[in-house]
Amino acid sequence: MKELKTELEETNDDIKGHLKVGLPQIIGAFSFPQVAKTFKEKYPGVLIEIVEEAGLHVEKLVEKGQIDVGFFVIPEQSKQLEKLIFKAPFVACLPVDDHLKAGATIALKQLEKDDWVLFDTSFALNHVVLESCRNENFKPNIAYKTTQ
Repeated sequence: MKELKTELEETNDDIKGHLKVGLPQIIGAFSFPQVAKTFKEKYPGVLIEIVEEAGLHVEKLVEKGQIDVGFFVIPEQSKQLEKLIFKAPFVACLPVDDHLKAGATIALKQLEKDDWVLFDTSFALNHVVLESCRNENFKPNIAYKTTQ
């Protein structure tokens, strides 16, 4: 990543080329558009190719050098990866009339009897959610799994 940044800075406005970016759909839909816009304003001659894959697969593609850069959700900072961009809290989506909606925060244990919707195992945070539930001595009632 440092080499890519240095190379881009050295050639600045004259740079032309192809940048292969890997990201999961959730990042592509919410976080990446602003990053791409800012990058294209600075480097208009670079074609950005987006490779949408599950987060764990994006991580592997970066490690193998099959993509130039990857954006993905990981449970913790990795020694092999360049930079943690931001941290985000877990959120629970609740019906308007749910009894838990009154509080600003919810303890994980309060969701023990509820139905859960989880990403499949290719999503990096799936393991974190399941491990967190185990630490609270319960197994979530997974009503639905999704790949998107």
